[in-house]
Amino acid sequence: MNASVRSKNTAAEASSVPPSTDQLWYRRWYAEAAGEFKANHGLYWSHLGHLNNLLAILNISLFFMTGLIAQGYYFTYISLSAIILVALITLLPLPCARRLGFYLGCLALEGIALYLLVASAIHWVQMGGQL
Repeated sequence: MNASVRSKNTAAEASSVPPSTDQLWYRRWYAEAAGEFKANHGLYWSHLGHLNNLLAILNISLFFMTGLIAQGYYFTYISLSAIILVALITLLPLPCARRLGFYLGCLALEGIALYLLVASAIHWVQMGGQL
């Protein structure tokens, strides 16, 4: 009888213990992704640089060179400033450039720039080509 009480207590204690970090799937996934990124970080940063150049050319050619920027519409300015910030970050030799979280932050900033560029283009089309 004493052995059955002990087995019930250990089962209850085991269910109340939170899972360790080895059992959490997203931590294992992030560790694997960070290892992959560390091995190929040069490739990922060069692709981000190519995307950055493409967005800068699109932003300038769509809105600045054609004269479609009006006073009071700041999405294109914010988009271009985010693009410039990502370009400066990619040029600086920072020690955290091999970290996946830093790259994902830069990628998120590039995504915000892309969102603002697309929002500017949609606004431009809805206004009939005049901002």
